[in-house]
Amino acid sequence: MKEKKVTPAWPPPLDIDKRHVFLYALGFVVCIIGYLLLSVGPWDNPISRTIAPLVLLVAYVVIFPMAIMKKSNKK
Repeated sequence: MKEKKVTPAWPPPLDIDKRHVFLYALGFVVCIIGYLLLSVGPWDNPISRTIAPLVLLVAYVVIFPMAIMKKSNKK
């Protein structure tokens, strides 16, 4: 009898679909926009002091974790 070769499942297969890629791209674009807003005007500019940190917070705390933790519809 021949023994079957068992291949290990390492590294595990990546479960990435178009939604994940879209969310990563969206997070990257939002980060770029946040850093561009951060560099606008003098240091006491309201855009660079309030809006830019909020945009970066949305990118790092909402969009990127959503892209990582979102389950795909593959079966």
